[in-house]
Amino acid sequence: MLVIRGNKLTLFPLRDETLESFWRDTEDVLASSQYGLEVINELELSCLHLSDKMTDKLGELLQQHAFTKISLQSCTATPPLLEYFLKQVQSCCQLQCLESNGTLSDCWSPSSMQILEEIPLKALRLLGMCFPQVGDVEMTNAAETELSEVTSTPKQPLHEELQELDLTGCQWEQIESLLPFLKSCTSLQKVSFKCCRLGDDDIAQILSTLGSLERLRTIDLGVNQCGPNGIQAVACLLEESVSSSSSSLQFLDLSYQVVPGGVAFHFERLAQALLSNAKCCKTPLKVLRLAGNQIRDAELTSLAMALEHCRLERLDLSTNCISNQGLGLLSQGLARNQHLKTLNLRNNDFCSLSMFNIEHNVSLHQVQHVCPPSCPNSQWVEYVCKLNRGGRIILKATNVPQGLWPTVLARCCQQNNSDAMYYLLQQGQHR
Repeated sequence: MLVIRGNKLTLFPLRDETLESFWRDTEDVLASSQYGLEVINELELSCLHLSDKMTDKLGELLQQHAFTKISLQSCTATPPLLEYFLKQVQSCCQLQCLESNGTLSDCWSPSSMQILEEIPLKALRLLGMCFPQVGDVEMTNAAETELSEVTSTPKQPLHEELQELDLTGCQWEQIESLLPFLKSCTSLQKVSFKCCRLGDDDIAQILSTLGSLERLRTIDLGVNQCGPNGIQAVACLLEESVSSSSSSLQFLDLSYQVVPGGVAFHFERLAQALLSNAKCCKTPLKVLRLAGNQIRDAELTSLAMALEHCRLERLDLSTNCISNQGLGLLSQGLARNQHLKTLNLRNNDFCSLSMFNIEHNVSLHQVQHVCPPSCPNSQWVEYVCKLNRGGRIILKATNVPQGLWPTVLARCCQQNNSDAMYYLLQQGQHR
């Protein structure tokens, strides 16, 4: 069956459909000019077996269209067949992005990787792969030599133009085999190791290697096991960004570190690095996600101090253990913060926003929270966040009478009209 949506072409077989009938129907649709096939640049292959005949047919399709992205979803093959398919890809199209999930995990042979190294990819997404440790199984000398080619530094880095590497769900029994490859990706800007079951030492090794990549801007380490060594490596990475002459890290995800205590017991070191990064770095960290790390009020003391000077634009503290007291600590830091735009506080332990004072915060545009509808000041927070920067500048102006804001807020809440704030504040200036 063939599906065309926008610039994406999806091929997947129906049950009990033969190759001949499948490809005949595909060619009939592609032969029609009414679909505007000239704009198609993405090919998704779903639930296909990459046999010799199927790969030959796909090769003909690749010659007709300049696909820049190919996605292999739930496909099956053998190592020689996958190698044959990659050769077709290499010779027929200007591929920039390749994506494959775990159903092909056992098919990536050293020969396949060598072919892949010769394709100027900008994005590589190998999801749910399992990379075994050398020596786990008995191998011949030839097999050991072949496998060592994969686990050693590539002869041709994969690839010098690679900008995005997504290894979500992948697993390594020997993390050292990955480090030379990471170091060779000098153009890498975005990397994801989400749900890779990485231990504390593994994360420390990976971050130490990534620190040498000057163009790296995004690191996703969500749902792993970051401990003291990992947090120390994160802190060093943020502090090294201060001396970087080219660029620095701007997005960091440390959510759901599933170890006892998570990030919380090492929060002071992280906050110290955030403060150094904010004060001295030309392009500091902008997005930090710390959801699901059992962060309690005690750990927020150091973060509140860092927030006074921090240049984060988005901070995620959802699914932690923050109480009303913790909200008070956060509001103290936010009172002087002029950069944070979005704060996520969903699924915490507070039942009131009475301790959360953001009345004079100029930058904060959105506070995501969950509390009972009757919670004191819940509407107050929502209305404050609806004010744009211009409205808050009026609020902070010295000629606005003291005590005007509570009166304006009360009237707007009664009328359920946040737009009235601007009018009432401006009128108050002339009284």
